[in-house]
Amino acid sequence: DPGVNFMYCMEGAFGTAILAMSAGYLAGKYRQAKAEREREALHKAEDEEVEDFASMWGEKSGVWVDEELLRLREDREWRRWERQDKDSWSEPKQALSAEELLNEHHQRRQYQVKWQQDQEKARQAASEHSARQAAQREKYGAN
Repeated sequence: DPGVNFMYCMEGAFGTAILAMSAGYLAGKYRQAKAEREREALHKAEDEEVEDFASMWGEKSGVWVDEELLRLREDREWRRWERQDKDSWSEPKQALSAEELLNEHHQRRQYQVKWQQDQEKARQAASEHSARQAAQREKYGAN
């Protein structure tokens, strides 16, 4: 019967359309999930890099970095701050968070200046000590 065949054909076409739309929807969701996983992996790697950087180069390590590396660290910290979920934040809370980060950067730079000054004083003291020892050896001879 032609009417039944037409009905089967329409059911097949409708079923195929539903399957194609479902496949497209699921493929889009898969791409979104994959992109989100890649983004999270990138942020995690960047955060780990910042933590490694902080542990290697900081107040407690006894070694300070040059200006360029310090700027890179601060840039990474700002990018991390920008990625935070601020949709639920109020403006005062955002401002406070930004101010705290600025204060951390300012304090780190102050520590760096103080550390550099202390290192310079220590170098001068060591230089003066070795000059005094050299003068004593010259005056009294080597013991």
